Amino acid sequence: EAHLTARLLDNWVQARMTDLVNWSEQEVLAEALVESGYYGKSAIQGATAFFDSVQKGYPYFDSIFLANARGEVIASSSSDYPLSNSIVLADRPYFKEAMQGKTVVSEVLVSRLSGNRIF
Repeated sequence: EAHLTARLLDNWVQARMTDLVNWSEQEVLAEALVESGYYGKSAIQGATAFFDSVQKGYPYFDSIFLANARGEVIASSSSDYPLSNSIVLADRPYFKEAMQGKTVVSEVLVSRLSGNRIF
């Protein structure tokens, strides 16, 4: 029973990683990183709207966000945190690995966006 449960959880995490990789390829996110427009909206507003729609379909994600190369969170679903807050993730091991092009599942840690325990 425990082995089956572990396999199911592993498969679920793998599917969510595939979701994240697919979402990362959305044009609106690339536009937000270069701060150009997106169909008449500011790029960050477009990214926030994208994250809001994703959050509705995937409520088990604690937070969904976009960070620039310096590790600064520049967009997230609007329910995650006020954009006026400065959250920097550059020191997180998962961020460093992501900057090397890797898809990563982090250790359990405390989210700087929500304060909840996440991975």
